[in-house]
Amino acid sequence: MGRMFKTLLSFILIILIFLSSFGVTVYRLKDPEFLNEQVSKANLYGRLSSRLPQLLPDDFAKGIGLGKEDLADVITAAVDSQTFYSFTSALTREYLLWLTGEKADLQFNYDLTATKVASRERAVDRLLVKYENLPLCDAKQVKTWSTENGLPTCKLPTNNVQSNDIGRLLGQPVDRLLDQLPNEISTTSPTPTLLQWRANVLTGLQFIRTTWLTTFVFLLLFLLIYRRKGFLSLAFIFLVAGLLEAAFSLIAWDWVGRVITDLLPAKWGDTLPLTIDLITTVLDVLKKSLSRLSIGLLCIGGLFLVLWVFLRPKQSKMVIPPTGR
Repeated sequence: MGRMFKTLLSFILIILIFLSSFGVTVYRLKDPEFLNEQVSKANLYGRLSSRLPQLLPDDFAKGIGLGKEDLADVITAAVDSQTFYSFTSALTREYLLWLTGEKADLQFNYDLTATKVASRERAVDRLLVKYENLPLCDAKQVKTWSTENGLPTCKLPTNNVQSNDIGRLLGQPVDRLLDQLPNEISTTSPTPTLLQWRANVLTGLQFIRTTWLTTFVFLLLFLLIYRRKGFLSLAFIFLVAGLLEAAFSLIAWDWVGRVITDLLPAKWGDTLPLTIDLITTVLDVLKKSLSRLSIGLLCIGGLFLVLWVFLRPKQSKMVIPPTGR
């Protein structure tokens, strides 16, 4: 009976140690600095900016006179890498602190005023370049000439009074578009979906903390019951848990990545590859982290094995009394 109990306790400890180590790895996801570092390592800005013309809707900024390539240039000029990562850093930090329960209220605000000003300047510069390459208007075209619908079809003669005010005129359609955009991105009331995510995250974090506590209690109980006699079993427990984690790192993380990417909605379209790249980068870091933990468990198992060799209870030798003749 005692051997069965010890075997059962050892089996439970293997599972708990594996889950605790896995929890340590996953727990890193609640750290905003960790996630922002992965966003930077994945070069999300570079990947996003290079695909921006394909990501923009066909009717985006319709009526200004700029194509998708020009609009992509305007956006990347107004939102450089430093601005982009500053935004993602602030966004990740605010949402993660709220999702993990470290903040009771979700209040995210990001000022877009400077971005809108830079966008206008870049857009007008692009329009002026295009305008200078237009053919000269004839007398009939001068009468109907207008920037109401964006870039006109011809260039005014230099003696036309409006030719001295081209920058302002070309900027009017840009101003109308920018006026439709908010001056800040603000979130104060989470959606029902976000509230459900928060509940799931909090449940997951509580499960991880409970697993850590349970693992500690079971290890302490094992040592109190078996003391030095349990060193060999503890060596076996940690070695098996370490090998399981090593096997998981080699095989299962790729499967986890496929499951996550399969769950991503196809309607994300061209942004889907960017999301997959980011997920792959994060999972690769988690994979390496769990691999290092598996090595740590193997070392602990080896340590308990050494302790058992030197500190195991000595078996008393039986003394056979001499028999009388």
